[in-house]
Amino acid sequence: MEMSMARIGLLLLLIAIGGACTPTPEITRRYAQFDGGVEPVQNRHVAASAFVMPVPAAASDLAIRQLSDRGQGAVISALTSGASGKDDVLHYAGLKRRKSDKIEDRTLVKRRVVLSISKTDCAISSADRIEQLRSRIASISSGVTIESWNRFSTEHETVDLGKVSLEKTFEATVEGKVGTPEKAAVAAHLLGTARDTRTLTEELSLRERRIKITGTLAPDRRWAETYQQGSVGIDLTGNSTLDLTLKMPAADDGELKHTLRFTLSAGGRRLAPKDVGFRVRKLLLPELAKNAATGKVEAVTCKISGSYRLRRVLYGQSTIMEGDDHVRFIHGEFEAGDKVEIISAATVQAAARHYAITHVRRNQRLKYRRVVLPGPGQPPRPVGDAEILYLATLGEVDELLAWLAAHAANGLIVGDALNRYGLRFEWRNGQVLTVNEVAGLRLVELP
Repeated sequence: MEMSMARIGLLLLLIAIGGACTPTPEITRRYAQFDGGVEPVQNRHVAASAFVMPVPAAASDLAIRQLSDRGQGAVISALTSGASGKDDVLHYAGLKRRKSDKIEDRTLVKRRVVLSISKTDCAISSADRIEQLRSRIASISSGVTIESWNRFSTEHETVDLGKVSLEKTFEATVEGKVGTPEKAAVAAHLLGTARDTRTLTEELSLRERRIKITGTLAPDRRWAETYQQGSVGIDLTGNSTLDLTLKMPAADDGELKHTLRFTLSAGGRRLAPKDVGFRVRKLLLPELAKNAATGKVEAVTCKISGSYRLRRVLYGQSTIMEGDDHVRFIHGEFEAGDKVEIISAATVQAAARHYAITHVRRNQRLKYRRVVLPGPGQPPRPVGDAEILYLATLGEVDELLAWLAAHAANGLIVGDALNRYGLRFEWRNGQVLTVNEVAGLRLVELP
């Protein structure tokens, strides 16, 4: 009986010693002690600023050049299997962009928002860091909405900090004697040795994405919000960028402007009359929001603000490891700008700008009408009604006027001579453009 009790006592002693001396993790824990104190509201721990710039044009949609030779071959094989020609292959590979000739939507504008976050003097410890950050873009003026976003990046996404490890070994020995009584009158003694060795290895791999990022786009697309959460040891100060596609309200209730794009030259040389072509292009133009007092077009602005959680280190700043820190978490708000210009007035005006052609002696705009030639010796047959001739860019206007002037000098534009191109130019009353009127043509900038 005494022997059994001795063994039980020894076992309990070893369990007690082992449990009391088990090493406490230091790397993988976030802090050693938490202080629930509250900082004064007037203490601004974070300063923020923001600006907006156009989104740089991407070199390619598909990073095919980053693949191995076999990978590039597999991609090319997959693309060519469904492509109808060389242009399709280049387009799908991201090496050539294919433009749509049907509708040019000028109400869409791509912008990159750059947000800079820094700590103020209230965060005096070098170990203090911002561990959570919520940013919000809202109060967008002029009825502009956020169509979509496609990129959010920070300075820490590709950081590779390697691996940190810590190993601890604990060893305990308890000895005693358990003797066989030589005489019945002698009590039994403990005899035995117990050894408990425990090794704790902590390892934190930092070869991963450093920041957890989530985003929210409002159902009415009037505001967007991003949320960042840093990993252990990562301070969220620095710059972050967000690429947005913004949509401005359409003018004239979304009515499309029909414009003509002429193919008048190729390779720097003017085309012969038989090679000249044209196609109709439709423009969706933005509405111009003007200041009621000044009558000037206003820029589109937004409010950029957010909130943060700061990890204030009260004790333990002298070590890099965060597991021994005595911390306090501080919540606050920041404002990067109440009216940050996100689309300039000049950009809005340029998007809405298009052109028409008039004459110095006529208070009307030049029109065009499609015609078909039924056959040799038969008169041309007009198709549909005459439409005002709109042009999308100033370059297209200059090229068309130069082309008309060159042909007028040769006497090619007389009456219905333009029928050979499938159209003719005329005025409101149906009179066709004459050679003598070409020199008096002038452009009109709209709106």
